[in-house]
Amino acid sequence: MAEKNWGNWTPWGRFLQIKAEIQELIYTEIRERREQKNTKEQIF
Repeated sequence: MAEKNWGNWTPWGRFLQIKAEIQELIYTEIRERREQKNTKEQIF
């Protein structure tokens, strides 16, 4: 049985909200670093 998203009213909904916020932070960081035209030595 799949969990239904009832929004922030349930633990599952709250989890999904936090997960989306974290993903947005991560992808924003990745995008910003890719856009940097910094020629410093890359770590990776």
